[in-house]
Amino acid sequence: MPLVIDATVGGAASNSYATQAAADSHALASVGPSAAAWGLKSADQKAQALISATLEIDALPFIGERATTIQALEWPRVNARTLTGRLYLSTVLPASLVAATIELAISYAVNSTIDVLTVTGNNKKSVTAGDVSVTWFDPGEDTSEYDLSWLPGIVQRLLRPLIRVLVTNEWGAGTSVRTS
Repeated sequence: MPLVIDATVGGAASNSYATQAAADSHALASVGPSAAAWGLKSADQKAQALISATLEIDALPFIGERATTIQALEWPRVNARTLTGRLYLSTVLPASLVAATIELAISYAVNSTIDVLTVTGNNKKSVTAGDVSVTWFDPGEDTSEYDLSWLPGIVQRLLRPLIRVLVTNEWGAGTSVRTS
């Protein structure tokens, strides 16, 4: 059974921030070997890449709050502002979110060496007991910045205005704010 993309904004069964048609158009308008290779992938491979990219992006800590309690994905959001202070509409996905999803999906589809479990920076935690050491990724709110370095550069640039960070004062009290 073929995979089905549901990119309904705010949908209860949505599984992607981008349609395959949007991804195909984006790839056609792009240059480079990755964009060209996207066109050679099957519909199922493209759907799998779009769903995987959405799931990875959806785990990031976004500004604002979910628009409804029934939506499957983190976007659309309410109380989320652009860098210029305007509110994002709760009925439309930010163009940068859709583009980031497509760019990450293209990367997944054409580069089998991408390891989404690679983590670096201050979200990496470890503990050692004797000769045994365990390292893991901790996405908790106690980090000062969320590490996006595992993402392709263009995806980082597209998503950064939508991501929040935790800023603490001298007493340890924190508040989430947007990255710049």
